[in-house]
Amino acid sequence: MKIKAIEQYKGLRKEAYILFIGTIATHLGGMIWPMLTMILNQKLGLDAYTISYYVMIVGFLSIPVQALGGHLADRCNKKMVIVYADFCSIILFFICGSISLSLK
Repeated sequence: MKIKAIEQYKGLRKEAYILFIGTIATHLGGMIWPMLTMILNQKLGLDAYTISYYVMIVGFLSIPVQALGGHLADRCNKKMVIVYADFCSIILFFICGSISLSLK
């Protein structure tokens, strides 16, 4: 049985598949938000108000960063901007994962 939705993506260039895999890996990092909420609450003992304040601040800070990324993608090589941004996000996730859990 052939699936038409998948068949339309056959025969694309290798770069398209690589960008797809990189995008999937990067978006898996989006699952950090629910886990971050649980860590801040259960491990560090923060209340819902403080957690929502931190998440809101990060959300507001992401707006100009995403605008900068869009500007860089317009001015520079889009593929390289995506690759460098993904690489930086992966490194930052590893750094955050190695930091001990404490507020002190």
